[in-house]
Amino acid sequence: MTNNWLTPLQAAFLNGFFAAEASQRFFLTGGTSLAAFHLHHRHSVDLDLFTLDDLALSETDILIPKLATELGCRIGRARRTEHFRQFLLEPAHDQTLQIDLVRDFGPQYGSMRM
Repeated sequence: MTNNWLTPLQAAFLNGFFAAEASQRFFLTGGTSLAAFHLHHRHSVDLDLFTLDDLALSETDILIPKLATELGCRIGRARRTEHFRQFLLEPAHDQTLQIDLVRDFGPQYGSMRM
């Protein structure tokens, strides 16, 4: 993935993450998604990944540490709740990367549109 708006670590993480079967039920959203793929207006320091699938979120408890190791990072902080995961990836010689994974519940009002 070549994108001037993503850091090398963000790009490597996204490539590795979306190569895994469990991640196919996630979508990138938030500021990084807007900046890197739509508006090209700023750099962002975190990745927001949402899913509508409970099992997919729980599978990240195994996937993210494995991916962190493959990327040469350690997990500096991990937070877990029923519908949220947050990991701070710390590479040896680069800026840290915050990963937020959220179990979303779809539209909060109105009907869903694609």
